[in-house]
Amino acid sequence: MVKKKLEEGRRVLRNVLMILLLLSLAKFFAGVISNTSLLVADALHSFVDFSAVLTAYIGLSIASLPASKKFPYGYYKAESLAALFVSLFILFAGIELVLHAVEKLFAVPSIAHPEIALSVALLSGTVSLFLSRYQEKAAKLVNSQAMEASAKEMLMDFFSSLLVFFALIFSWFKIPYTESAGTIIIALIVTKIALENVYQAILALMDISPKELERNVLKVLGEFSGIEGFANLKLRKAGPFAFGEITIKVRKHLNVEEAHEISDVLEERIKEEVPEIEKITVHVEPYEESRQIIAVPVSEDKGLNSAISKHFARAKGFVIAFVDLSNKKIISWEYAKNPHLGKKVRAGLATAKWLVRNYRINAVLTKEMGEIAYSTLKSSLVDVYLAKGKNAKQALLAFASGYAKKFTKPKQKE
Repeated sequence: MVKKKLEEGRRVLRNVLMILLLLSLAKFFAGVISNTSLLVADALHSFVDFSAVLTAYIGLSIASLPASKKFPYGYYKAESLAALFVSLFILFAGIELVLHAVEKLFAVPSIAHPEIALSVALLSGTVSLFLSRYQEKAAKLVNSQAMEASAKEMLMDFFSSLLVFFALIFSWFKIPYTESAGTIIIALIVTKIALENVYQAILALMDISPKELERNVLKVLGEFSGIEGFANLKLRKAGPFAFGEITIKVRKHLNVEEAHEISDVLEERIKEEVPEIEKITVHVEPYEESRQIIAVPVSEDKGLNSAISKHFARAKGFVIAFVDLSNKKIISWEYAKNPHLGKKVRAGLATAKWLVRNYRINAVLTKEMGEIAYSTLKSSLVDVYLAKGKNAKQALLAFASGYAKKFTKPKQKE
């Protein structure tokens, strides 16, 4: 898809290059034959456009090269670099036009063949308008910064051609200052465009976050279900495309495979809705809820006063509590009998899956836990903590107050 877009952009630029070269030569020879510096200056203006499009074409050609070890993100920034050189060329031409116009300011205008000069000026305006629309449409398709800059320049070339046309009419009738004044106005227009494009190209090369793309990505995130929140959205332009990264928050009851599936779907959704995004890396983190569901293995059924079991999988039951971490209190609780108490093998695996599937727990507070149960819970983004105290209530309040220590590995085999 990327290569197809870049090739389409190169095809458009090849057509524009051919037309601009012919137009520049037509203006130059018409200016020489008619003895009008204004048309020669406009020919220089068109040749600057030709140079700009040629640079953009070279930039897109380089951007089409496949990524390598040295340039893992590809060569897309070559297009932004090309846009910078294009703009500097235009800026130089604008200054040259001003100096030329000042020199001719008090000269008496004299046109040898006005019909030729006027015809070429009118033709130039018509062609410039066509090329502007042609490039603008292609620039949106390819999302090329250099092509967009060239399209704007061609639109201004249309107005400058009209200015040249009327200035030539005034010069034909020997009205003073018109030729030089027209040249100065064209030069100022060219200089303004150049400065704007230089500014945009520098921003792109310095990895400024594109605000419009950021708004579009945020819109996708706001409409996407399956995530509890997100943070650290970072985008950067690289020629006609953009790269980015973001961290999403998912509920802890999801296992690693499910969490990565969500991140893959989100990445594809963003690239689909925001086609300028070439690649976006989605990092997944568990959503830290202020209210969490906590499971405590117990050896008896005495509610919150139940003694904590020495074993996880062989516990008689579990106290399942809804805990408010912000206010450090237990909101509600229930007792659940362990259905896998009598299971001879893989009791820890079965118990862990049962708790995740039926209660969507965020954490387990226990004295000990085997390797299989621990790995199962961790793969579902469920944290395991060392239970403090003798009963479920003491362990839950210690956890809510931040005193519980998280397991980093299994305590012992079950």
